[in-house]
Amino acid sequence: MKKISAPKTRNNDRWLREHFEEIVDKYAGRYILIGNNKILYTDTDGTPRQILNKCKTKHPGIVPLFFRVPLPSDFVCALII
Repeated sequence: MKKISAPKTRNNDRWLREHFEEIVDKYAGRYILIGNNKILYTDTDGTPRQILNKCKTKHPGIVPLFFRVPLPSDFVCALII
């Protein structure tokens, strides 16, 4: 099994944290793939499987973050007393 470099994944994590609010505003409810500190693909580029395959082919050295962007309503919590 190939070992993943922690700095590669940390950079994407940091970039996501810094841009999370604008990502939710623009891509809520959609799938995105982040690599090299930018959004490489969204679900408009195909199904989740197709997007991952595109990334592996076009960017073989990238360790991507791939996930569904939460909806703003996903952040609403209710307290029941």
